[in-house]
Amino acid sequence: MNMNKTIGFLSLLLLVQIVLAGTLLFSSPDLSAVRPDTPLIALEDRKPDRLIIEGTEGDKTVLQKEGDAWILPEHYRFPVEKGKVEGFLAQLQGLQHGHPVATTSATLARFRLTDEDFERRITLARGKEALETIYLGSSPGVRQIHARTAEDTTVYSVPFSAYQAPAKPEDWEDKALLSFPPEDIREIQVAGLTIQRNPSGQTGESAPRPNDPASAPPVWFAEGLAEGESLDQAGVAELVRRMAELRIARVLGTQSKPEYGLDNPALTIRFNRKEAGSVEYRLSKPQPDTNLVLGTAHRSEYFGLHNYVGRPLVEAANRDKLVTRGKKEEKEEADSS
Repeated sequence: MNMNKTIGFLSLLLLVQIVLAGTLLFSSPDLSAVRPDTPLIALEDRKPDRLIIEGTEGDKTVLQKEGDAWILPEHYRFPVEKGKVEGFLAQLQGLQHGHPVATTSATLARFRLTDEDFERRITLARGKEALETIYLGSSPGVRQIHARTAEDTTVYSVPFSAYQAPAKPEDWEDKALLSFPPEDIREIQVAGLTIQRNPSGQTGESAPRPNDPASAPPVWFAEGLAEGESLDQAGVAELVRRMAELRIARVLGTQSKPEYGLDNPALTIRFNRKEAGSVEYRLSKPQPDTNLVLGTAHRSEYFGLHNYVGRPLVEAANRDKLVTRGKKEEKEEADSS
């Protein structure tokens, strides 16, 4: 009798376990309901013309398309680095769901994917209409980050990093805005010299480089040379290269400040560019552990320059780097002997 009771009890217990297992199976979220290769966002033919990237500590960047270019409308309307937004959008559209990590709203706080706590919130919009919003949260590993969209509480781990979505405007600035082809320079006024490109001289790749012997005909000739001075072609080529490859560190603003030190600059240089007219640069005196400040006559912004960019430019514009002395007299003495 006791044996029958035991068997009956165990059978009932097994039945209860089967019912519970079935209930859990059919009531649990289906973590594989979405194919792993499904795109995280689906813009289809909708093309965003406005991006808002929000980060921690109130950081926020707005990117807006005007014509064929992107600008920072809340950051002096400064141009965005060419191709950067297009590359960023391509990365976002290339993200796939992968396998879900969690599926309930109760887990969002743990992965830092709530409206109040996130690493990044990226809104893709067209006009005033939000097309997609992506939340990026905690990171489970190298180049992996937890993500979700605003319409979904499912959490995914995607191959992306927060640093790939900068939330500070200066990280989107076109640092090469002041760069140009070196052959565009036609004339330079600096250090008491007016240096002009020889129309019949060499240009581009054939121009003399620093430490290379200058070849005839000379690329440059100058007015303002003193007796016994001659123009150092390699020195001018170095100055032109520094000017043409100039990259800013960041935009400081559009208002001049006394601390910029541009009332008594270390360098004032004027030059003419093909199809760009006359340009003037004023560069502050180098200070230890401080970026140099650049003011230009053709743009309203003031720019910070890294020391490793600004100092060599100031040095290259020194008269001692642009002229050589005594060679004429030495040659005459050698000829007379």
